[in-house]
Amino acid sequence: MAAFAGNCYLTSSSRLNPTNFRQSLIPSSPCYCYYVVARFNEIVTKHLLEGALDTFKKYSVKEEDIDVVWVPGSFEIGVVAEKLGKSRKYQSILCIGAVIRGDTTHYDAVANSAASGVLSAGMNSGVPCIFGVLTCDDMDQALNRAGGKAGNKGAEAALTAIEMASLFEHHLK
Repeated sequence: MAAFAGNCYLTSSSRLNPTNFRQSLIPSSPCYCYYVVARFNEIVTKHLLEGALDTFKKYSVKEEDIDVVWVPGSFEIGVVAEKLGKSRKYQSILCIGAVIRGDTTHYDAVANSAASGVLSAGMNSGVPCIFGVLTCDDMDQALNRAGGKAGNKGAEAALTAIEMASLFEHHLK
């Protein structure tokens, strides 16, 4: 027996086994999503965005239901995500960025601010804001997580955006 859960159907086994949920996602209505993407480290964030867009396409989210805005860097993601969330036009906001450790403590400040900014955006707007910001020690590690050896974390974040949009739309109103 299948139960409708927002943009997807959940089989009775998927309700009992959280790993089955992702395998049973079948979009059945529009999922309006917004991407906030950092331009800084664009060589990485473009790959993350491509992975996310491919995942949305795979789950039948239409291109016209997705909007993308570029911001200067990961530090700026939170304020833009909150503004978009408060507009109530979107079911989820996917925040994509890459913070790569350097020789100074600037990394810690930007990484922590990006994480707390995305969390605050979701809490203050009531719209799921998904943290798709890589925090890596070096460029090789970032590229490996943006479609290399470690898969594409942008694709994983897109799946989280679909799941959270569905949860908020149909179970947490």
